[in-house]
Amino acid sequence: MQGDDSEGVVRETSGATRPLGVCLAVACALTACGGDPTPSIVRFEPVDDASGFRFRHELPGGRLDNLPKAAMGGVAVIDADGDGRFDLYFVNGGWHPSLAGVPRPAHPAPNRLLRNLGGLRFADVTEGSGADDTGFGMGVCVGDFDNDGAADLFVSNYGGSALLRGRGDGTFEDVTEHAGIAPGSHSGAAFLDFDRDGLLDLFVGQYVDIDVAAEGGLRHRMAMGGVAPPAAYAPRPALLYRNQGDGTFADVTAASGVGRPGKAMGVLATDIDVDGWIDIVVANDTAANYVWRNRGDGTFEDAAPSLGLAFGLDAGERGSMGVSAGDVDGDGRLDYLVPDTVGGCAYVARKSWFTDRARDFGFTALVRPSIGWTDIVFDADLDGDLDIYKTHGDFLELAPQESFLVLNEGEAGFERSIAAGADWMACARGGVAVDLDDDGLEELVVVALEGTALLLENTTRHPGNWVRLRLEGTKSNRMALGARITARVAGRPVVREISGSTGYLSAGDPRALFGLGATDALTDVSIRWPSGSVQEIGTIAAGADVVVVEGTGVR
Repeated sequence: MQGDDSEGVVRETSGATRPLGVCLAVACALTACGGDPTPSIVRFEPVDDASGFRFRHELPGGRLDNLPKAAMGGVAVIDADGDGRFDLYFVNGGWHPSLAGVPRPAHPAPNRLLRNLGGLRFADVTEGSGADDTGFGMGVCVGDFDNDGAADLFVSNYGGSALLRGRGDGTFEDVTEHAGIAPGSHSGAAFLDFDRDGLLDLFVGQYVDIDVAAEGGLRHRMAMGGVAPPAAYAPRPALLYRNQGDGTFADVTAASGVGRPGKAMGVLATDIDVDGWIDIVVANDTAANYVWRNRGDGTFEDAAPSLGLAFGLDAGERGSMGVSAGDVDGDGRLDYLVPDTVGGCAYVARKSWFTDRARDFGFTALVRPSIGWTDIVFDADLDGDLDIYKTHGDFLELAPQESFLVLNEGEAGFERSIAAGADWMACARGGVAVDLDDDGLEELVVVALEGTALLLENTTRHPGNWVRLRLEGTKSNRMALGARITARVAGRPVVREISGSTGYLSAGDPRALFGLGATDALTDVSIRWPSGSVQEIGTIAAGADVVVVEGTGVR
């Protein structure tokens, strides 16, 4: 699509969509008369190689010939060097002897760390950083497990993952063996403080057992070429590691009750029942999803069936991919989006359960026949309504599918956007929204299998006002993962939750951004910290980009 305003579409505050010329005339009239603000023009512009943003995902052997290869593709947002600008960490294909299908190359494709130089300029600082893991890479999550103020990475690999301790200067130390993290068929993972002791624990989902397949399934398909379906593989149990506070973790899987075998893809740590204890949502491929509800005594129960998240609206098992949280219907409660192979699910909060409203919202019709991986939930134009960028890509072959933006029109519902620059054809996987140039508008970063990653600069014209909070725990874990922020925008309830994992095998911006539209303040701000304490903040003026320290206040 064209990049100038003459080919754009504007969104009016009423939610209606009109040709640009009409809208500009209306906008000018409103501005001159002191009426409503100028409507937003939603648009994105691809950032090219000249910026230093360069990452190409490499499949081992360059081909898609088994299911774990099809399931790769995570990216993380992390301030690796402590300069206040958020950097990008990409998980690459690497190599594994039983999965790659080729002899070990002289230089397996390493993960890459791109430093944010400001102004949407980047430098590849992988070499010498200690972040250049070359395992068979799946995904990544972010947390500060030792509470030293430097963010750490857990890179989930098939065959042997990597726990990389951040030093705060852009370099990392591999502490996997010392920490006691065992090898496995790791997939989605999340840092969380499940026992509220102020230390981040680690939940690690596992995908399928590559060595066990239905007779005539996997090995036949590998010999013939192509990818065996998930049903040809045996499920694997998840793992839960408790942080012991001395740099090591204890495997408490059996005692906690989360070890039921599954085919984990995306994993999200979230307080789904709002009881102050962090739960775990696991998207399973061709199996019922799990919601491990935290009992508060170190044990969990699967509440997915009673909450309505085990299956889709058709009561059938889905090929679930990522898990994202966001209040998409604007009622002040978190909803959960789980894309899959048949249109995806939008689990919308009710009183004490959830209802899949993907069909009601029009998502199913928009997505089919594409295969969904990540629903990136963010406020593209800062109008206060959360929008969704949907990534798609085939998994049987490296066939590109279209990823696109769905705009939330409030009471008018959802519609696919024709905003300039937003559509993208690729075999897409994980992705995140993050404000890389600190202008309040979030950019989009998406990974493509055996392809070049996408960075879309958010150049929306006339966006709404905004407020952003970054939390720092004292009694809670330092990154405040698991904290819940509630507030009001023009009297309407809003909610955000801080997480170190999101969507499909990825980790997003740890800051909480609130779009305000034309409103000049975020009011009734309250934070429930992971420790369980509640801190009332009150009102924060529009344009404020603040740090809130647990038990202290705003700075």
